[in-house]
Amino acid sequence: MQFLISIFFGMLCAWALKRKSEPSGLGCWRLAAGALAGAFPHLDFVLHLFGTSFALGYSNSIFWSVILTPIYTNLIAFLLSLVSGKSWKDFVPVTTGALFLTIILAMLTSKGIQPFAPFTHFNVALGLVYPFDITIMGMSILAIGCGFLLPSWKRDIARLTLVLVVGYVAVLGTFYIKSYSVASNYAEAFNLDVEKIHVIPQPISSFNWRLVVETKDQRFHDTMINLFRKEAVELNGEDSRIARIDSLYKPVDEAVWRVYRRYGHKNKAFAKSAWLSMYQSSDQFKALSRFWVAQNVISYNGNTCARFVDLRREGSRRAKEGMFMICKENNGAALYRSDSDGSYALLAMMY
Repeated sequence: MQFLISIFFGMLCAWALKRKSEPSGLGCWRLAAGALAGAFPHLDFVLHLFGTSFALGYSNSIFWSVILTPIYTNLIAFLLSLVSGKSWKDFVPVTTGALFLTIILAMLTSKGIQPFAPFTHFNVALGLVYPFDITIMGMSILAIGCGFLLPSWKRDIARLTLVLVVGYVAVLGTFYIKSYSVASNYAEAFNLDVEKIHVIPQPISSFNWRLVVETKDQRFHDTMINLFRKEAVELNGEDSRIARIDSLYKPVDEAVWRVYRRYGHKNKAFAKSAWLSMYQSSDQFKALSRFWVAQNVISYNGNTCARFVDLRREGSRRAKEGMFMICKENNGAALYRSDSDGSYALLAMMY
């Protein structure tokens, strides 16, 4: 879930949870409580202090835990009481509701979170909402703006907006089903032995979806579609970056399916061995490598290494951030990640 969306959604929830008669009189501190509760899970960045490997393993985990929510909400309430001079008990219902609803929203995204951390790495990702959904963010900002203009109606405006968000997610659910049907029909038409069908929401428009058909022969069939587009977008050479990205999503009837081999075309045995050594090492790396496809096998620091790229990043401006390398070294396997300058940083050693 994107940071700004969490903040504005938390503020929206704070107003929506306001009782008709509020004896505590939190005033503007209610909005601050909602914003802090929504932003709190994004403290994930502090995990990098314990190493990149630890951060990758526990991002979208500890600070998003439903189990640990009571601790977090009381902590936020206590800190706000110190600053505002109001009772921490008055803040608890606001911080609890805002944080819990923000966590629920994060579960609806394609990336998801681990709500039962630290006891399990089980990830909940319903795949209905893109992490930076401009519609939800726009509704939240508009509702907050209207609330300031009509302060006596802000609670009702916030509640109405939450209902609209629920309705919007329900509509996205129908888009998900329609997209899944497109992928299923493709797999049936080519008689594919399907392992799993992945339906991934995309940026710019809620009509844009990415479909990945994973087959049992370790291949990915990948395409990007716009559910309601009748004709492909034509570019004239002077288009904005947003227009260029949107043009990648073709009408369903003109979808271009690309096929990738998980272990590549050459040195497949080594690439498979390298990928399995990491995938089977722990649950925390399984989600990270789900869409990896082998590029090649190279020599790095005197060791044989298999390079992989995350299918979801291929072709993007930040493709290098989705490039990984697994090297057999020191009687184990070393996992590296590409930096923006093309160098590699060690993430973890697996034995």
